[in-house]
Amino acid sequence: MGLKFFSLSKKKTSTTPSNPSSATTTTTTNSNTRVAVGKPTPRALQVPAILNRIFDHLLDEPESLHQSVILVCRQWYYLNQSRITREIIWVDDPKSNSSKSLDKLTSRLPQANRLQWQSNDPQLKNKYTLKILQALEGNKDRYQQSLNPAAAAAAKASSKKSKTPLKTDGLLRHLDLTYSGLLFLKVLPLLRSLTSLRLQIVGSDTVRLGAVLAACPNLLSLQLESTTGIIQLPSPWVPQSSSTPLPLQTLILENVIFSQSELEALVKVTPRLKVLQLRNLRENTNPSASLYSWYTLTQHLRALHISLWSVHFSIFGETMEDVREKVLVAAPRSREWAFRSYDLTPIVTSYLREIPNVVTTLELLAPGRPDPNFGLELHQYLCASPHLLHLKASQSVCLIERMDIHRRWSPSSRAGILVDRQAGIWACRNLKTLHIRVHNLGSSAIQDSPVRSRILFGYISRVLPELRDL
Repeated sequence: MGLKFFSLSKKKTSTTPSNPSSATTTTTTNSNTRVAVGKPTPRALQVPAILNRIFDHLLDEPESLHQSVILVCRQWYYLNQSRITREIIWVDDPKSNSSKSLDKLTSRLPQANRLQWQSNDPQLKNKYTLKILQALEGNKDRYQQSLNPAAAAAAKASSKKSKTPLKTDGLLRHLDLTYSGLLFLKVLPLLRSLTSLRLQIVGSDTVRLGAVLAACPNLLSLQLESTTGIIQLPSPWVPQSSSTPLPLQTLILENVIFSQSELEALVKVTPRLKVLQLRNLRENTNPSASLYSWYTLTQHLRALHISLWSVHFSIFGETMEDVREKVLVAAPRSREWAFRSYDLTPIVTSYLREIPNVVTTLELLAPGRPDPNFGLELHQYLCASPHLLHLKASQSVCLIERMDIHRRWSPSSRAGILVDRQAGIWACRNLKTLHIRVHNLGSSAIQDSPVRSRILFGYISRVLPELRDL
């Protein structure tokens, strides 16, 4: 029998990791073992900076964020806390409001980043109004805490360890407020975290734009409108405390009166401005001296090298002459168009036909005249516009007869009304927003017919499968 002897001399062995991205080496001797492990290189989809850049492209796809992205892992969930939409709606209605519904609202408000509030309390005497204001005080405190890096990091770490991570506190980013009276003056100091503000004023009011921009330094979108009155916008507009450019990107003003020099001063400090819509501007009591000059404003925009995505300019009582030229001069690549009309008039229709069919947003601002054709031009445009994504025409009419593909609806027409009722299929299958009125030509007694409802919602569900805002 032969014996085999093995050498016990020192032997140095190194192993190469199978993963080339891992810098791990091992050295073994007869006396000791030393292991030096280098930090592995993270994958691209684990780096927060890269992920945030990717997720920013999904801001226009909230359903993807809600239904897919945040469910992948905890890291993706926490990175998208500021992108997830958590909306609360409160309408002041003494008949339906209760202490229970208010308690539910105030308990959810710390997690919400979007609030729609329709107030009917101009004197701030409603107990519900006072409780909501008290709840908004917490938003102000959370914003101040977010400015302290140490406190913000501690709060974030605490939320990650929480057993109920879905209830993490956030900041209010969007406010849509319908009000009259003193409410906005009381709310404004609590809104420092806002990035989007829409004010719908019932009646007339005075809004100090400089105070709004100073109180909301992160504001990206500002919309002021009144449907029944006039909004006064006194000087100054630019906050005196502002020494850096403002981040404002969208400015929409409707039924307002102001000095154009203030608007031009504001444009100087908003180099990122992309949407400028001046709707139904009101003149002062002296009709001989107009407050507004579109030519001067466009020259000012050109001098500042500001190229807009969407633009609208109209003065109360004036016709829509040269509206196409106004848009193309200030926003030559605009895909968002707004017109003062109930229906697409022949002039407006000719404008849309002259440009490539790439309009993604169409808004009709009713000037107060009835529509004799019941939205025929609009219906025909929708049947030929596959690229449209958003239609905002809350005063325009769509006939139920034009949705009745199978001819199930055949009521007697109103006396003296002869219009084209031919049904058609809208081509805008990717439409996400639809604001419109639905009429029928029959008696008002059949408005609640179940057949009518089935035609309407059956048509919408089949023709517009991507609809999100109805």
